[in-house]
Amino acid sequence: MEQEYRNGRALLGLIRFLHRYLLLNGCDLALILADVYHPKNA
Repeated sequence: MEQEYRNGRALLGLIRFLHRYLLLNGCDLALILADVYHPKNA
């Protein structure tokens, strides 16, 4: 993702979508795992 788009809004939108989806489907727990990859030449 380009630097100018790394402002947190994309993540916030994904979390809001996931929250609504899980609530509508009767889920009360979600486990979210993340891995950060930083290329050496970036």
